[in-house]
Amino acid sequence: MILKNISEEEFSNFYENFEQKCFWQSVSMAHFESSHGWSIHYLGFYDEDVIRAATVLISKKAMGKYALFEALRGFLIDYDDLDLMDAFLNELKIYLHAHNCLYMKIDPYCEYQPHDKDGNAIEGYRRDDLIDLFEKHGFIHQGFRNGSDNNYEPRWMSILPLEGKDEEDILKKCDSKTRQNIVNTQKRVFKLS
Repeated sequence: MILKNISEEEFSNFYENFEQKCFWQSVSMAHFESSHGWSIHYLGFYDEDVIRAATVLISKKAMGKYALFEALRGFLIDYDDLDLMDAFLNELKIYLHAHNCLYMKIDPYCEYQPHDKDGNAIEGYRRDDLIDLFEKHGFIHQGFRNGSDNNYEPRWMSILPLEGKDEEDILKKCDSKTRQNIVNTQKRVFKLS
């Protein structure tokens, strides 16, 4: 298996067909970061002629020839396939070394432990094996943050299936407090317009 640069179109095609994706990993987000001075690297992880995983990395010169790298919300990869992850991380280290990476930040888009709608951990399943694998490859887990920090992507995200639903249906499914927050925000936004 080999990790190599791919075109924006190849990345976009893989992204569109990848089930566990989010906006942070998209070409649109890469373009946003590029408009703020970051360079874009679209990478595909190939097994023969088939892309098994992909990622968009952004980089920025730090000092001298060295650069800071970030994987926008992680990789488009099956995080449950630890053998694939291990092979991918091996190739990623080679790529980063060749591009004078000083530091790389990643906040993977994968669930560590399930939580209920109130944020309480559901016991039984945790992704310590994945953390161990990242640490084996030199990454340092910085713990689980509480509160907001603009240096990181959001830790908590809520996902709603939207297919076949209109705005009214979606609002009905929300918690009453969430519904009220949305209505209040809409009132404020329209008042500012």
